[in-house]
Amino acid sequence: MVNFYHRFVPHMTNLMRPLFGALKGNAPNHVVDWSADIAKAFVDTKKALVNATMLVHPLPGAQIALTTDSSDYTVGAVHKQLVGGVWRPLAFFSRQLHPNEQKCSTFGHKLLGLYLAVCHIRFLLEGRLFMAFIDHKPLAFTMSKIAEP
Repeated sequence: MVNFYHRFVPHMTNLMRPLFGALKGNAPNHVVDWSADIAKAFVDTKKALVNATMLVHPLPGAQIALTTDSSDYTVGAVHKQLVGGVWRPLAFFSRQLHPNEQKCSTFGHKLLGLYLAVCHIRFLLEGRLFMAFIDHKPLAFTMSKIAEP
């Protein structure tokens, strides 16, 4: 159930990180050492599913934006639309980075986060103008220079 609904819960990858770590590299019949961190991650994941953010339906004429953020281990994004002067969430995206992706620079992490988010929700973005919000000034500067004719 979590695998399907994780896209509707912000920061789900961060919540589930201890659970991923407990299963990483173990054989299928391996017994998991159920520590306090793993138990807390399990409870927090259940709570996050129960308290999932209310999403709205996309409106064809509404202005849309994609806000992304990344860390050394995860990337995440919120796809939202402007309705009545308020940004409303349409979808969430988060993913844990693979070991080779974790070796990127900060610039690379931010650009990878934007790329992965666009790929994930491309069906909502295709054929529409959208804004991308990034919290990394050098990447924002580079993207603005690329966009100029």
